[in-house]
Amino acid sequence: MLVATSAVACSSTSSSSNTTSASGGGSGIPASAFSDHTGITSTSVSVANIATLSLGGLFKGAEVGTQAYADYVNSTGGVKGRKIRVDSADDNFTRGEQQTGHAECHHQ
Repeated sequence: MLVATSAVACSSTSSSSNTTSASGGGSGIPASAFSDHTGITSTSVSVANIATLSLGGLFKGAEVGTQAYADYVNSTGGVKGRKIRVDSADDNFTRGEQQTGHAECHHQ
């Protein structure tokens, strides 16, 4: 997720095909993805980590690992000077909570 978001933040929006990739071949990524700047500002790149945290911390590593990676990238200057901001949510191992968590992280 972080890599995909970083690629969107760093990629050019000029593309004449429906799909594109860094190497010029079709990768299955819609060209419109390169013009969607949701969660990207002039100073930050926001990513969401939605994991099941309520089952005794079984998937807490996803949250910790995502934040650790963001901290590392931020310590080296961020993504094109933008700091990565991680929004985390607990899906309580239910689809409804996952969708709620996504909506909350998406709108922060």
